[in-house]
Amino acid sequence: MKGRTATENLTVMNDAIITEENIQKAMVVADNGGYAILLTLTPAGQHQLNADAKDMLNKRLAIIINETLVSAPLLRSTVFGHPGPDSGIFHRGQATKIAQDLSH
Repeated sequence: MKGRTATENLTVMNDAIITEENIQKAMVVADNGGYAILLTLTPAGQHQLNADAKDMLNKRLAIIINETLVSAPLLRSTVFGHPGPDSGIFHRGQATKIAQDLSH
């Protein structure tokens, strides 16, 4: 809704599915009129994400960087490697900053 702010309470689990150690590269891609972040994971990270994604389908996946929640997109697929249909959720500056933080 344009011009409105929505709030939602989220419960975040203590255990990370993947961490910065599992990310080889993060890059910004234009998608759906916005920008998305495309991650290249290590083989171990890819295996872990695929294993846990089945239990996370249709739930929010918290993206936490430096102890700050930057996004919590709804996981609508268990197939990874390309932006999804609702992935263009960031402005270019936001996506660039997140990708830089994830690329350590």
